[in-house]
Amino acid sequence: MRPALPALLLLYGVALIGSPQVSADLYKWTDGQGQVHYSDKPPARQESQRIGRSSHPEREQEAIAARQALADKLSKSQQAKQAEQEAEAKRRAEQEKEQQKTENCRKARERLSLLQQNSRITRINDRGQQYVLDEGQHQSAIAEAMQRTDELCK
Repeated sequence: MRPALPALLLLYGVALIGSPQVSADLYKWTDGQGQVHYSDKPPARQESQRIGRSSHPEREQEAIAARQALADKLSKSQQAKQAEQEAEAKRRAEQEKEQQKTENCRKARERLSLLQQNSRITRINDRGQQYVLDEGQHQSAIAEAMQRTDELCK
């Protein structure tokens, strides 16, 4: 019987240590807009009501409700922060996409300008040989560049 007593005491001690403390200090106050706040720290420069650390069941329930309200408020705050971060990432992605579109338009206009200003345009064929575009090929390249510029610069 003696060996069971230390095990029971150890089990009881672990249960006490591991159980949530309902009677921790909590503070309740109302701000200027009439919003009720709960916190584990008293507000600076504001009158507050200390709740918790009471043996009254209604106070314990109030403390539990205050903790739940605080946890809900933190959860909502975290959700709002996550939504804000996602919106910022989306905004950055759209901004990068717009910058890429602007850059592509600039390059297309530059290519069209080069084709229009130069009558002697060279290309490299499949065998690696350089050749000069004839007038028909040159006009076709200009038409393609104009179409591409129109598509990219909308």
